[in-house]
Amino acid sequence: NLPSATLCYLWDSRYTAGTRGANPYSTRVRYLVLNGLETATGQWVSQRRNIAEDFALLFGQESLALPPITAVAVGADSDNTQGNSLGYVTQLRWLP
Repeated sequence: NLPSATLCYLWDSRYTAGTRGANPYSTRVRYLVLNGLETATGQWVSQRRNIAEDFALLFGQESLALPPITAVAVGADSDNTQGNSLGYVTQLRWLP
């Protein structure tokens, strides 16, 4: 079962940063591209996000408040494109 809302951050080679979208299989999953076409590959990139603001941007018309966060996942997905990807994550922190 999917949570009531799932926010996914993307690093994408097809879209520019700031692009928003919905998952084609479930409207309960929404995307926000953080790094896109304009971002060079092969270098470290730092990100800092305000999850409540991003949730409001993508789901605000449906919910006035950020629901409880139940999980955080980091992954890579290229099954639809048959591509390959490699990424590293370090210093992942949750700040109040």
